[in-house]
Amino acid sequence: MLQSSASASLEPVITLVQPWQSLYASHSVVSTAIIFVHLSALVASAGLAVTNDRAIVRTRMHDTEGLSRRLSDMASSHRFVLIALAVSFVSGVLLFLADLEAFVIMPAFWVKMLLIVLLIVNASFMVRREKQLRLLFASPVRANPAVNGLIWTRLRRHAFASLVLWFAIVLAGTAMTSS
Repeated sequence: MLQSSASASLEPVITLVQPWQSLYASHSVVSTAIIFVHLSALVASAGLAVTNDRAIVRTRMHDTEGLSRRLSDMASSHRFVLIALAVSFVSGVLLFLADLEAFVIMPAFWVKMLLIVLLIVNASFMVRREKQLRLLFASPVRANPAVNGLIWTRLRRHAFASLVLWFAIVLAGTAMTSS
């Protein structure tokens, strides 16, 4: 019942994306390329993010050299992670449209989308904490160890949450393959 009502309400969209669905379904080179691009972008963005998150979680506040290195690593990786996520988003939309009827009614898909939204929100908090620490480290007047420690602790919590979210996204994606 849910599938037939979803299909009926999506009929105009299905008609619009039908040429793409046909191309994707009848050309294995196209489907393989889209899946490859999607997974490669995910591996690239997740790999770099997980590496940075792990380093942040392991670095202690009193390790000022390590902390400075982590902030530098984070800053240098933002652009690459964002580009890879953008590629993943575009290829993900193409995958979604290729089998719209199946994804719309798949709970694991919606769980994965929710986890991705949470990851993006968490990342925005991480960037905010990174900027706060950069400002504190750049100005000796504001370099208060208690404030630095509080912000670093919050950054570490966000890094830990990021690690959990990345692996939860992998789990949700895996669940999609068996739905």
